[in-house]
This record gives sequence, structure tokens and C-alpha cells, in this order.
Amino acid sequence: MLTVEKTLASRPRKEKKVPQHLIYEIMDGKPLYRRGYRDVLRKLKKTEDIMGASSQQGAVIGYLLRILFANFDDENFEILTNETGIHLDKNNNLSGDILIFSPPLEKLTVHYVNTPPLVNVEVDVSIDLEDLEELEYIRLKTQKLLNFGVARVIWIMTFSKTVIVATPNADWQWMDWSKDVEIWQGVTVNIGAFLRKRGVDHA
Repeated sequence: MLTVEKTLASRPRKEKKVPQHLIYEIMDGKPLYRRGYRDVLRKLKKTEDIMGASSQQGAVIGYLLRILFANFDDENFEILTNETGIHLDKNNNLSGDILIFSPPLEKLTVHYVNTPPLVNVEVDVSIDLEDLEELEYIRLKTQKLLNFGVARVIWIMTFSKTVIVATPNADWQWMDWSKDVEIWQGVTVNIGAFLRKRGVDHA
């Protein structure tokens, strides 16, 4: 089982005056900025230029949502998307691409959810990795989610064509995204097969 000894709070970081809307997450009390935020600060790009996903990322999330909505009824499950915020504690506000809750949330509010989802699905890393390695960020975030009570964390990495599945008290699984991946209760997806059907040559 992978464990994480380091925290972001232990890492030196130069303070920057960055607008709130460019902060993607707060981890260990430290802001993690959206990928491309420095181009916005330099006025090379507009904020909206860095907010959206690529067409491939959007298609993958759409594919996942179609499978999930077809297999998980809304009486027993609730599915949230669109970078839903998760409030772990006063020092940690994370974000999730797709969150599955069971039972459904008792109340929907304008605030971050503070209940652990059953499953958390992430498609790619959305932060600027200026002083973190990608794998270190994935390990940190995943372990925090598992410690919070998430039963299953799934990362889909479109550049490396890899899927990572993490569950508590077990070795994390690393697999090619052309393999069937179980989301929950026998419901599986196959990202590589889906993209090949859409004509993506490198899938």
C-alpha cells in the first residue's frame, strides 16, 4: 500500500498574489493554482482560456457519465461532476471531476460537500505543477481522499494512457486504459476502446 510522508505544508513555497479564481485546490493550507495560471497573470491568456478541458477529456468524462447514469439509480446514488469541491478540513479543499455518493446527499447547498463520496474519479491533473512532481501530487491527493473516507479513487491519465485505481488498505492498481476498469459494483468502463470507436488513433 502506498503511503505519503510529505505534506505540502512542509515544502517551501514563494508567496504569490494570485486571484482567488485561479486557485484550483487548497492542500495542507497551500493554494494549488490552475494549469496555465501564469500565462493569465502575464496577460498572455484570458482566464476562460485555461478553465476548459480538451475535447478528448470532455469526451472521456461524457462517456463515463453515460455509463454511470445508466447503471446507478438516483434513489440510491447521486453523481456530481463539474469540478465539485470537497471540504476535508480547514486546510484542505479538493476538487473532483466525477463524484459518486451513496446514499444520495441529504441536502444540496452552494458550499463544498463535506461528506466523503463513495467513488472519486479524476481525469488528468488540472493544477500547475510548479513545485510538485505529478506522481507526488497524485499520491498526496489520493491518500487524503482515502483517509477522508472515499472508498475508491480512480485517475484516468490521457497523456500516459494509464488508469490508477486506489482503495484503502490495498496496493494501488496501475493499468493500461485499454483494460476494463471497474467503477463500482461490477460496472466497468474501457477508455481505450471508447476512444478507438471515436477514431482516436493513439487509444
